[in-house]
Amino acid sequence: MRNATSGALITKFSPVGTVEAVALSQRMAAVLVQRGTDKRIDRYDATTGSLLGSTTVPATTEDTLAMASKAIVYSTLVLRDPRIGGADTKIWLLDPRNGRATPLATTRETAIGLSISGSRVAWAEDLGISTKARIQAITLPR
Repeated sequence: MRNATSGALITKFSPVGTVEAVALSQRMAAVLVQRGTDKRIDRYDATTGSLLGSTTVPATTEDTLAMASKAIVYSTLVLRDPRIGGADTKIWLLDPRNGRATPLATTRETAIGLSISGSRVAWAEDLGISTKARIQAITLPR
């Protein structure tokens, strides 16, 4: 991690596995790591590089993380009944202090561009028509 203004090295850490996504806040770094077929979200102290915790997530976790000071969000694909076909997207809230994941929403469409700002989580849903999409948002409970 480097200072954005000076470029000076602040700290470093080395996750074991392939880093698929990174999200940063002032105090923490969240890293989605894949090792074989297993995926996890590691949480690091942004000033010391110390590993704060690790949370195992489903193998279907998409390679997107977003983070605010008190929340990490990610999404997973959930296969529908084979007779219906397709997959839903489940949006998850991960508490960075204890690593507990809570489902926030399930979409019938593919979620794109997951983000969080303060207590607002937003994403776009691809409606499967070349120029059609829908923006969705949730305000997190206090």
